[in-house]
Amino acid sequence: MLEPFRSRFTDQLTQKTMFTPSQIEAYFERIHYQGVFTWSVESLDCLCALHQQHIPYENVAIMEGTALDLSPSALFDKMIRQKRGGFCFELNALFRTLLQSLGYSVTNLMARIHTNENNLPFRRHQVLAVHFPNEIRICDVGVYSDASRTSLVLDEAGVHFDGLNYFKLFRDEVLGWVLTCKRGEEDYTELSSFTLDPYQDYDFIQACYYAENHVDSTYNKFPLAAIRTAYGRICLKDTTLSISHKDELQRIELTKLERVFALDTYFGLTSKGIID
Repeated sequence: MLEPFRSRFTDQLTQKTMFTPSQIEAYFERIHYQGVFTWSVESLDCLCALHQQHIPYENVAIMEGTALDLSPSALFDKMIRQKRGGFCFELNALFRTLLQSLGYSVTNLMARIHTNENNLPFRRHQVLAVHFPNEIRICDVGVYSDASRTSLVLDEAGVHFDGLNYFKLFRDEVLGWVLTCKRGEEDYTELSSFTLDPYQDYDFIQACYYAENHVDSTYNKFPLAAIRTAYGRICLKDTTLSISHKDELQRIELTKLERVFALDTYFGLTSKGIID
């Protein structure tokens, strides 16, 4: 009788990478987390918000032609030691390892991004499900566009306000859970969708390779960077710098040389490889 397929990989499926106490301390310093950590929803939300305010979303490595490494050690070195940023798979994988190291139970989920899509997109985004005794909360620290600064309870009943925008989840028989966002007086718009099927770290390698190399990828065409602020966010898309503060939005067109300075000034990123 053949051994059940899953049982042959039990160790691989249950193994969890953990940061050491000194790595957690360095991570807390990087995101300016202060005080004594206590395991709670409130601490999760604080970590989620601080992560988005201090570790930028960016694709500089992709634009420079540097292959991405999704291993925890490589991500820690890049974003904590070197103080760079990353894009969705890097940011959420790093954050997941931190949460696991702090005692949270976390599941990787694969999502579809709905923003600026005219056709049904395939799954090419990572989000996190954090499990509590009586609820599941969704975290996503790896988005260029709008995302909740704090975790979202996985239910259809409530409306979540993160201090700037309103978020709601609803179920769809095809897409699973659909996340929507309302900005100011605008109507709710769809941001992403996901199911609760669990994914392993290596399941994201193929989608990551697509983002880096495929001709239809939107991540390898021009520089992208985004970081949250206390009352808005700062985004760079090619040579357009957008700075939002509450209800105010400022857009600045940059030269390619000015873009290099903007990457350093607003996002703490240095790159000579994307001037041209």
